[in-house]
This record gives sequence, structure tokens and C-alpha cells, in this order.
Amino acid sequence: MPKARLEVTTTVETTTTVELSVKAKKMLLERFAEDLKLSGEIDVKEARRARIKKEVDDIFAKEGQGAALIDGASIEGNKAVWVCGSQTTLDEAALMRDFDITPAQFAAYKVTKEKKPYLKLTPAGKKEKA
Repeated sequence: MPKARLEVTTTVETTTTVELSVKAKKMLLERFAEDLKLSGEIDVKEARRARIKKEVDDIFAKEGQGAALIDGASIEGNKAVWVCGSQTTLDEAALMRDFDITPAQFAAYKVTKEKKPYLKLTPAGKKEKA
């Protein structure tokens, strides 16, 4: 009979305190407030665009022309097309099993490329997006 194992997960958070002038703090808070306002506007606009896309699809479907969106439709220069795609991924476990490769051997062929860093702003009280 297998023995039960106890697993422990620990999260450590480090906080750094910095000294800012009153003017700099005020400017930063203004920027965060502006960013919060803009992100709210973006959310509203994205919701409107999603509604419009659904309505366009529904209108084509009600007219019995839903399939036209697969090839693309154009009305006075305005275009609508369903963009469909797929993604191919490598089944690493199957590859290692089929070619009798150890995880260490497979890892030797992996290359890590750094992504361009960017500044992420999360206004107070707003949940972080993944």
C-alpha cells in the first residue's frame, strides 16, 4: 500500500518601500486614475464591439446568409469574415516515449527566448488580468 505524502505550498511576498516626493506621488496617483478611466472605457468599447459582432452574425443568419461570412462579405466597403484557425502543439511526452528520450535529453534542445518587458498597471481595487 503506498504511503500518503504531505505536500506543502508556501508563497513569499516581498515589499520594497521607496521614498517619493509629494509632487511625484500626486503625479503617479493622477496617472493611475487616468489609466483606470481609460481601461474602463476600453472595457465598455470591447463589450460594444462584441455586441455588434454578434448582431452582424445574427442578421446574416436570419437572412439565411450565415455561410457568406465564412468566405467573407462586403457591404459598401465594410467587410465581415469569420476568422477560423487552429493551433498545433508538440506532444512532448509522446515524443519522449516514442523515441526513448529522457526529459533531460529533451530539455537540452529547448531554447528560451526573452520577451520584451512591459509595464503593467493595476489600479487599486481592480483585479489583475492573467
